[in-house]
Formats: sequence, structure tokens, C-alpha cells
Amino acid sequence: MAISQKTPQTFILLFLFSFSNFLGLMYSAALPDLTSYFNISEGAAQQTIALYLAGFGLGQLIYGPISLAIGRKKAIYIGCGIATLGSLLCIIAIEENLFVLLLIARLMTALGAACGLSMTFTMINDAFTPVEGRKKISVLLGGFAFFPAIGIYIGGILTEYYSWKACFYFLILYSVFIFALSFFLPETLQERDVGHLNPIRILRTYFSHFKHTLFLFCSLILGVSGGVVYIFAAEAPYIATNDLNISPNLYGLLNLIPFFGLFLGGFFSSHISNKLQPKTLILTGSLIYCGASLLMLIAFGLGLVNPSSLFLFPFVIFFSFPMIFSSSSMLGISLSSQKSYAASLINFLQILIGVLIMEMVFFFPIESAAILPLVYSTVGAVLLVLWTILNFLPAKDES
Repeated sequence: MAISQKTPQTFILLFLFSFSNFLGLMYSAALPDLTSYFNISEGAAQQTIALYLAGFGLGQLIYGPISLAIGRKKAIYIGCGIATLGSLLCIIAIEENLFVLLLIARLMTALGAACGLSMTFTMINDAFTPVEGRKKISVLLGGFAFFPAIGIYIGGILTEYYSWKACFYFLILYSVFIFALSFFLPETLQERDVGHLNPIRILRTYFSHFKHTLFLFCSLILGVSGGVVYIFAAEAPYIATNDLNISPNLYGLLNLIPFFGLFLGGFFSSHISNKLQPKTLILTGSLIYCGASLLMLIAFGLGLVNPSSLFLFPFVIFFSFPMIFSSSSMLGISLSSQKSYAASLINFLQILIGVLIMEMVFFFPIESAAILPLVYSTVGAVLLVLWTILNFLPAKDES
């Protein structure tokens, strides 16, 4: 049952929730071309994703306090403006062949686009009960699958038939579109308080959340599992290009398969979220994640590296993610009376952990396709360990 008459429209929240991931992943099919254009290593090119993810994480800490001081909608306007400027700077960096500037521009773009995830969580917590919130987030994860997947597909078409640079021009238009769409959202903040712009108060409120062990473990589970999409986006294009000779256009099309798994997983999670407790959902998702990852590792170890194994196993892995994501995020946020801060902090921590995992992947000594299932299998094992610890922690407000 809604606890606010100002209920944000699900249709708009779908776009907002996926905003940062669309901007972060849309050009992934162009990574090999970007590598050649700047004459850099694969690891260096992948830093455009890793640094974007880092900026995305830092941005989570910004919008919670800002939205409490000036309102949710104005915080979104600020974020969209910064993302648009960052995308423009990307174009300048590309045309002038300045890779360092491109990294800075991607960081700036991420800081702006971070408003999408942070404000979606916050507005849902403003307007819905915990049970309804879990269902809503599961549904949004279906859209999270749809929009970035379509974006990657568009990026593949632009790369093959026009130029990989066209992807970045498209991102400018998309940022402006999200900015315009956000005008139709209601303001869900009941009362503004400019005191939340006080740095001391911000730090004190954030640090107060570290007293909750359950909150921290929910963040760890989110962080470990949350890299699933970005790791695939960073590694799969090179496997597709170098090992399988798949064109950017075909890669963009095949990339819809794992994201369709995410789409189905979101609706499945939404359907069962009111029937199972959050911890049970997390375990279910973790077991599916671990099983599919292990099978993928065995297949790759046997030399079965082909389009089917590259995209179908991630289909199942992506399917499991919404059960883990929606349950652990809402369980952690429900512990706090300052839900805007809690949403920002839990997202920051999960993205920070995701960045650390990605950095380890990028500089891992294994230079083969097996690195992808190896990372997924390791993540699956860690998820089961974290769930075991989480299950022994006292829970609050799991309803």
C-alpha cells in the first residue's frame, strides 16, 4: 500500500533507474574500436568503464543530502545537467584524441548520471512500504535489463554502420531526454531541510549507518553481485571480437540474451517477493548464480567457447541478480530512519566493491576467455559465504 499520495510513475522510474547504466554500457560494443583509435591496451580502454563506475559510486553520496535540502526533482535536474556536460566533454576528448580527457569526462558523466539510481531508490522509499518497494524495484530491474540492452544494441549498429564515435553523440541526446522526462515526476519529499547541506551533518549521518552490521552485509552482497553486468560489458566484447570474430552489430544483438534473463528475473522476483522472506530470496538467487557460473567455467575449461556458452550462461546468471539486488537493498535501507542517506550509502558501497572487483579482473594475469566464468564462479562462492553470515545476524523489518 502506498504511504504517499505523490506516487512516482513507474514508466518514468524505468528510464531514471536505468539512466546511469545506459550511459555506462551503451558503447561497450565499440570498446575494441576505441582501443585501436587511441592505440591503448585493452586494460586501459576498460578503465573508461571502471572509472565511470567509480564516479557513479561517488555520485551516490552526493544526491541523498542534496535531495533532502532542495527536493528530489531538483537533484535529478542537477544530475542530468552534469551528465550532459560530461558527454559533451567526451566528444571533445575523442575529436582531439585526448584519452586522459576522455577518462575525466567519463567520470564527470557518471557523477551526473548517478542521480538516477539514487533518486529512484529514494522516491520509492518515500512513496511505498518495504514489501511494495521490493516488488517495485524487481519490476524496475526488468526495465534495467531492457534499456541498457537496447542501448548496447544501438551502439553495435552505430559502430558497424556509422562510427564508434556516434555512440557518444547519442549519449548527449539521451541525457537531454532524461532531463525532459523528469519534469513529469512528482516531488515526493515532504519537507525540505537545507541543514542537510552541512558537511559535518552529512558525515555524521553517513557514519551512523556503519553501526548496523546487517546494513553492511547487505551492502557487501550488493557489491559482490552488482558487478555482474559491468564485468560482462567489459570482458565480453573482446571475447566476441578476438575469439569468436563476432561483428559489433551481431554482438549488440546477441547481447540482448543475458539482459533478457535480467528482464525475466526482475518479474520473477517481483512475483515471489511477497511470498518469500528477503534472506530466502537472496539465497535462492545466490544458488542459481553460483550454479550457472560453475557450469560456464566447466564449459570454457573444456574449450567450449562459442556464442551459446558466452551468452546463455550469463542469461541464467543475470536472471538470478534481481532476487539478490531487490531483497538485499530494501532489507538494508529499511533499517534506517534516514532512507535517502541509506539508499545513497548502500549504493556507494556496492559500487565501490564492484569497482575493486573490476580492477582485479582487468589486471588479472589470465589472458583468456576463461577469466569471465572464473570471476563469476568466485563471486558465486563469496555470495554463499556472505549469505551464511547474514543468516545469523539479527534482522529488523523484513516484512
